[in-house]
Amino acid sequence: MSEDAEVIKSPHAMKSSASTYAAREAYHAGSWYAADAGTLQAQLEGWLAEARSAPVTGVTVDAPDDAGNDDDRSSLNCNGSAPSEQVVLVNTRVKALIAPHAGYAYSGPTAAYAYRFVSAEAYDQVWVLGPSHHVYLQNCAVSGASALRTPLGDLPVDVAVTQRLTQQHPELFRWMSQGMDEHEHSIEMHLPYVAHAFRGHLQRVRVVPVMVGALSAAMEERVGRALAEYVQQPRTLFVVSSDFCHWGQRFGYTRGGDDVEGRERQRHGTPLHEYIQQLDMKGMRAIESGVPEAYRQYQQATGNTICGRHPIAVLLHALATAAAAASDPCTIRFVRYAQSSRCEDVRDSSVSYAAAVVYPPDAPASRI
Repeated sequence: MSEDAEVIKSPHAMKSSASTYAAREAYHAGSWYAADAGTLQAQLEGWLAEARSAPVTGVTVDAPDDAGNDDDRSSLNCNGSAPSEQVVLVNTRVKALIAPHAGYAYSGPTAAYAYRFVSAEAYDQVWVLGPSHHVYLQNCAVSGASALRTPLGDLPVDVAVTQRLTQQHPELFRWMSQGMDEHEHSIEMHLPYVAHAFRGHLQRVRVVPVMVGALSAAMEERVGRALAEYVQQPRTLFVVSSDFCHWGQRFGYTRGGDDVEGRERQRHGTPLHEYIQQLDMKGMRAIESGVPEAYRQYQQATGNTICGRHPIAVLLHALATAAAAASDPCTIRFVRYAQSSRCEDVRDSSVSYAAAVVYPPDAPASRI
């Protein structure tokens, strides 16, 4: 499976009603990730063990070899310099994660750098916000399932919350059909990590899956405001599903290749994969600012193909609304960055992956 084979949206919209279905099947198991429970659990535990063994000191860059394999990778600070702030998180209850959703062979290790902070004892509810790759939506859609199947066990859906969203905010939230739900991978790719984190507690945790459409800036703010009350709940975790730059002709995005910026890049002797990394880092810094407008301006200026850009914007608005009510903002820090391969010229392509954590002001964190 390629790093993100389903990146292009289809133009048609699928209708859905308020009818529900018993379970969302693990549609991508066996292709995007292992269907065998033992194999999958071993992979997740291996990636998490590797992530936990690394100190949390701001963003590190996972540099693949030219073939895009995992065998010969090294961790570096961004562009060889210190990150904006080096933070070590110790036993903190993070409020939210940003993590990728490509096939696990590509993005699984990066996602572990966010999920290493998730402790089953800390949460009763997990929201998963993912972009829509197949269906064009101008609002959001919630799963009509009562359970989400994974090879590691079924996750119960918080049906009371999904019903409440569609009833209180019908202009913002609609229902997914079962086909619409199962064909989308952006939410599903996080469910095995959630199931692994809550093993032994699967009947206690409740999951709220939300597909976020191609929202306008105004709709991003409205949805974020609607979700702010849930972000404020102390035993709720938000997971935002997003890959970062999809670079190459196959994705219709070659900024910095043969254009004006590319000629400037070449004049400075900057390799193309480093240019892509710098492009992503600017976006990550805008997200870390916690200011939705800063992130919107970055997107307008670069058009970076961050496929979870709308879920990220929704999270930023939710956090900003919650911070205004509490007068004490959360802190957002990216802790890992990787690329599927090194782009050298316009014939190449790559997808970037990043992991971030959002922790509250009272988190037991030490800064170094």
